[in-house]
Order: sequence, then C-alpha cells, then structure tokens
Amino acid sequence: MAKGHILIVDDEPSILRSLTGILGDEDFQVAHATDGETALQLVREYPYDLVLLDIWMPGLDGIQTLQRLRALKPGVCVIVMSGHGNIETAVKATKLGAFDYLEKPLSLDSVLNAVNAAFDHIWQTRQHHWVETVQVAAEPLIGVSRAQQELRARIAAAEWTAPLLIVGEPGSGKEFVAHLLHQRWHAKRPFIKVYCAAVSEVELAQVLSSDNQPSLFSTRIGDQAVGGDMDGGTLYLDGLEKLSAAALQTLTQLLCARFALDPRSDLRVRLVAAAQPASSQDGRAMALPAALQGVFSAATLATIPLRERPEDIPLLAEHFLRRAARRYGVIPKDLHPEALRIIVRYDWPGNVKELKATLERLAMTTQKSMIGIEDLPQHLIRAVERPSKAAPPMGPTSLKEARRAWEREYLEEQLRKHDWNAAHVAQALQMNERSLQRRLRALGIRETRSIERPRLPQRTLKHSVVIYGQGLQSGVKTGMVLSPLPPHSGVLFCDIATGETLPARAAYVESTGYATTLRRGLVTARTVEHIMAALHMYGVTNALVKIGGEVPFMDGSARDFCQLLEEAGIEEQDAEAQVLPIRARHVWGEEAPGRKHYVLEPAPQLTITYHLQYPPPIGQQEYTFIDAGPAYFKETIAPARTFGFVKEIEHLHALGMANGGRLTNVILVDESHIINTELRFPDEFVRHKVLDLLGDLYLTGCFVRGKITAYWTGHTENLALVKFLLTLANEA
Repeated sequence: MAKGHILIVDDEPSILRSLTGILGDEDFQVAHATDGETALQLVREYPYDLVLLDIWMPGLDGIQTLQRLRALKPGVCVIVMSGHGNIETAVKATKLGAFDYLEKPLSLDSVLNAVNAAFDHIWQTRQHHWVETVQVAAEPLIGVSRAQQELRARIAAAEWTAPLLIVGEPGSGKEFVAHLLHQRWHAKRPFIKVYCAAVSEVELAQVLSSDNQPSLFSTRIGDQAVGGDMDGGTLYLDGLEKLSAAALQTLTQLLCARFALDPRSDLRVRLVAAAQPASSQDGRAMALPAALQGVFSAATLATIPLRERPEDIPLLAEHFLRRAARRYGVIPKDLHPEALRIIVRYDWPGNVKELKATLERLAMTTQKSMIGIEDLPQHLIRAVERPSKAAPPMGPTSLKEARRAWEREYLEEQLRKHDWNAAHVAQALQMNERSLQRRLRALGIRETRSIERPRLPQRTLKHSVVIYGQGLQSGVKTGMVLSPLPPHSGVLFCDIATGETLPARAAYVESTGYATTLRRGLVTARTVEHIMAALHMYGVTNALVKIGGEVPFMDGSARDFCQLLEEAGIEEQDAEAQVLPIRARHVWGEEAPGRKHYVLEPAPQLTITYHLQYPPPIGQQEYTFIDAGPAYFKETIAPARTFGFVKEIEHLHALGMANGGRLTNVILVDESHIINTELRFPDEFVRHKVLDLLGDLYLTGCFVRGKITAYWTGHTENLALVKFLLTLANEA
C-alpha cells in the first residue's frame, strides 16, 4: 500500500519527472499537474495528502492556487517551491497555510526531509487518511429559486432512519446537504466522513463490520468511538463512484446483509452516501449494483447545478463575500454590477464550491471595496463574453442607452462625412468645438481618424506564459508570468505575493534613475521599460504582468520578451485601441545644440529618430526607427542591450542598485573601449535608447502616432515627454 498520495504542480517537465521518480522510489503514489486549474480539479476529485506547488506558473500562479486550494480543501498539506521568489513570497505562502517552502534547485535531501516532515505532521493530526471527523457548522440553505425551494422541502421531509443517497455534480453541495440533515437529526453527535477514493476494501470492511455481525463502524478516530460503540451521528460516504471494484463489492455485501430485509431498519448512526450523476444531463447516480440500489431505494436527494438556478447566485455571492471578510479580517467587498453580470452568466462547472473559492480569493486579493470586472479571473470573462451564433444581438436596455447609441452613430456618421475633422463637424452642427470634443470623449469617440486609416483593435495574449531571470537592481532570482486580460483592462503589473495590481501608466512612475520604476501603495514594478517596449510593438493592449517586484532583466535587451510574446500568441479583441496622434509641430525642452529636447511632428505612423552623443568609445550616433510591425522591431531594436560605464558601477552598488548587472547582460564601457562583449550592431547604443523610449512611451496607455526626434534624452526626459503628450491629447 502507498505511504501517501502526493500531487506535484509544476510547469517544468524536468521537475515533474525528477520528483515523480524520487517520491515513487519512496513508495508514495504520485500524480502531477502542469497548471493551477488542473491541480484544483484533481484535488476536487481525489483526497491527496500532500501537494508540492510551484509559485511561478502560467495562468493561475502558485499563490492564487494556494489560496483557492485552502478554500477548497482546508485540511490538505502544501509545500511551496520556487527558485525565483523572495522572502515576501515565502512569508505570504506561509500565512496562507503552506507547511513548508523549498527553494529551487531542489536537492534530494531537502525534498525528502520536507515531505517526510509533512507526513509526520499529517499522521499525527489524522490517524486514518481515508476517514475524518468533520465539525459541522450550522449554515442556511441559501437560494430563492424554485429548484432550491423544492430541495429545502425535501430535506425537511427526509426520514432519518433510512439510508440516504445524495446525487449531484462536483461542488453542487452534496456534503452541505448531508450537514443540514445531520444538524436536524443529531447535531451534537459526530459527523464521520469516509473518502471512498482512498479507502481500500480491507479498511472498509474493518469499519463497517464487527466480529459477530454487521454493524456500522467498529473503529476509532483518536478518542472518538466510531461504530458499534458510537451512539448517534452520521456516517458520510463521499464519492461512492470512486470506490474500487473490490471496495464497491465489499460495501454492497455488508450493507445488503444489514438492510436486506428492511431498508428502514432503526439505526443509531445515519448512513448517507454521495455520488456523481452518470452524466451532466442525467440526474441519476452512477451505475450501482442492483442490490445496493435497493438499500438506497427509500431515500434519494438530488442537488441542483448552479447553472440551473442563476437567480440564487447574487445571494450566494453576497454571503460568501461577507463571510470571507469576517474569516480573513479584510474589508467587506461588494460586486460592481458589471462584475455581478459576469458571475451570474458564467456556467460554474465546479458549482457552488467553485463560486465560493473564487469569491473568497477576490475578497482576499482585491484591495478596494468594490470588485470590478477587471478583478475577475480572465477565464470567467472569456467564457461569458464569447460570442454565440445562436444568441441575437442585445439591443439597448433603456431609453437613455438607446439615445446614447443613436447619438454616437449620428456623430460618427458626421465625422465620416467631414473626413474626421472635428472642427468642420462642429461648424456644420453649429456647436462649439470644445463642447463637441467633450461629447465625443464621453461617447468613447476618442481621436480624429482618417477615413482611409483602419481602426486599431485592442489585443491580448492567447494564453499565459512564464519566464525566469534575475532582477537588475536587486540581483535576486525572479520570474514573470504574462496572462491575458479582457478589453479595456490595459497593462497591469501584479505582485505575485499579494495579488495587488499596478496600472502601467505615467501617473504611477516613482523613479527614472537608470530604469523606470512604478509604484502604487506597497506594489512596486522595477525595470519595466523593456517588457513595455515589447508589449507596445506587438500591439498588446491588455495583459497582466505578474512579478516579484522587478521584471527579469534577461540579457539586458527585449529579445527574450519578443520570443515570449510569440510563444503566448496574440489575439485581437472586439474593442478599439486608443491612438494619440501628434497633430502639429511641438518642442519639449530647449531646441538648441547640446540641450536635451524632443521635436514632435505629425506623421502617418510612429517614427523615432534618436541623436546620441557620449565621449569615446561611444561617440556620436543617430538612428531612425519606423514602426513597421513586430518582426521589424524584433530584428532591429529588441536585441540592443543596456550599456553602462565602469566608473559608475561602484557608485550604483553603494546605492543598492545594479546588483544584478553581469558581464552577460550589460555592455560595459571604460574610457577607451568595450571590455566584455562584441556589439550586436555597430550602433547598438543608440538603438537601445530607442528601445527605452518605446517602452516609456507606452506609459501613455495609447499608441502614439507621429514623429519624435530625441536629442540626448533618458528615462527622466521620456517621462516628461509622456506627460506632455497626455496634456496635448487632453487639450485637443
């Protein structure tokens, strides 16, 4: 028999193979998953003793998975693993209930020591891993739907003497119904739960029979008598369909021997079993032996899938959010109407259990009191917003909405008629031009468009991806997960330890010394310019960037980020991206030789000319980049690396900066030559300046259209330029 059941969750195949081999040799039964969603589904279906969980994974990261795992199965033991975390991540995991924290690369001794310590803890607290005594709390059956009212009536009418079978989909509340019945019949007696997936036929026979006659339970859990010595209580068989063939045969023989003559025989212990339906379209239980069906023939209840009672979801959501606020000590949260609309329309394949886990995670990770659509898991929004060919288009739902839709259509038609010239439209409509511009912005018509210029769609990633590296400033190993987001979300940086987010906007720039750093509250995102440049040039408008405080620096360029985005894939969304056009010539700074400044001019596409001048060996360089698409950016700009001067290194280290600078990720220059590498381009220095400017420009949250000529500028001037452009846009 296996020493225990372990689930390994990691997206690296080599880690899965190694751990599976190591733990298998130690007689553990091992399963694995490559992402958080799969892991949660496996945990719903099987009572694993221990979960080894990686932090850095695409999709649901390790912290999010741990939060949902603890909400789903509070008793499961979890060991968190990461080679790219920090002390904050370890502390967060521990606070969320992780038993231990392992750093990669993993050693054989550290893994076995941690796993053995975890199982010592498990067996000390749980003598029989397939059975436990559950503390049943008094909770109401929430819901106003007809189906839920009928179930409430059937529970009230259920007899306590007959064995009862509860049939329902995963997460639909089978055990909750059993708890309600237990509260009615003998609330002060024990509720004993047997995990059918983990119990063997020998163990089942031991607990269901005594030496002389069949009786319910003849074993003990700690000091709790269970069986012939047990006076009252409920025996709950969880997951009847997961019994092995031998265990199912044993159960049938023992129960039939006890109930063959009269299924309503008087019992001190109430027998309740739960099973999944044969299919999602079938309310009947999985196929049971005919004799066993006879045992449960007198009493059967069916729970209702959440998708069949959506009118109950608002009440359940409010209940779970308020309970989470009390349990975890966070501020009470409410759902924005748009977020509630998504939640009500989602199918919830995991039913109430999935809804509860989702809302508890939102209660813990959303900092503001109102949970908006931008806070919801992306897979919910995608499932709800997916266009349906069968569903007719939704029309306006109010007179106000209809009037707004008509006004938008009318103004867009007038703009097309006048070649998108707002001044001419204002004159034709006898309106003040500023009033017209304000109305256009209110209606979401945000820029003057040429009739021959197609609209730019918003874009996001097709799926999540992860990359590992080292922080330039901190020098610690770190990682980054890129995930899709719905339209109008923007680029959001997310602290993987806390789940708090930070919009990639100029308003949140904290510093521009040697790199661009964003901060909001306790959330920091350092060295964002290279990933922002890649997102900019690949046209990604909506993405979640999970980091541990700093974007991995990689080789000092954006080349690896281009590869990462291509691995993720880009998809267009049914929404329009914002464009910030340069409509006239402007100058920021003093337009004079040797002075840092920018010259802005109208142009049909983004064009950057950069003038660079340093002492030898760099000298004077000039480069012009025209946005001709991601492939051109990847070839000409993305490979250009960060450069630094030897004389500055000691000063930066004294300031606690550039601790991650290495000979492999920075071009080092002394007073006469490059000391550590060969250049990728003769003018690599000026190309890197273009890369930085492309990244900083995207902090406008828009695609800038026009020509920018830069003279000797850096991150600080780039930020000033971004704010200048936003001011021009607001005045237009």
